[in-house]
Amino acid sequence: IFYFLYQGVDFKEKIPIFKAGGNKYFTSGSYRMAIRKYMKTIRYIQWISSKSPEKMDYEYVTLNMLSNEYHKITMDCMSNIAACFLKLKEYKEAKNMCDKVNIVCSL
Repeated sequence: IFYFLYQGVDFKEKIPIFKAGGNKYFTSGSYRMAIRKYMKTIRYIQWISSKSPEKMDYEYVTLNMLSNEYHKITMDCMSNIAACFLKLKEYKEAKNMCDKVNIVCSL
């Protein structure tokens, strides 16, 4: 369904736009909006990297799904999400995101 709604859109062009949006929100102190943009960036990467997007797990990113370029962007976004949670003083969420970053890095 998702594919058909967005047919003809070049998702690869959207990825840096969403990440830059997250960076802009982070810089302005809008941490919740930054998290939303970073998560959207990760979802787009997962979607274009997945062979069956309707079955993928949006909670975790695995290295075998990602090219080196997408892996770096994903790691940046996940680290930035953790930083947002720290700024929001949501330490449990920040730790959980850092744990996810460590899992993905160790694969």
